[in-house]
Amino acid sequence: MGIDPIKEEATTQFSKYVKYGSGLDPNEEGYILIGATLLKKYFAVRANTIPKSFLAVHA
Repeated sequence: MGIDPIKEEATTQFSKYVKYGSGLDPNEEGYILIGATLLKKYFAVRANTIPKSFLAVHA
């Protein structure tokens, strides 16, 4: 069990905040959607392993 992408979209209209990439597909499992700010915060220790081009485009 987890987040139902269809119900999530109906409730929050989350997709309007996704600038790059796409939302979660209800037919797939094992994926997460994470924002750039959270990504930067929790991976700051490993910042050298995240391509600068990714951080620049997804900021």
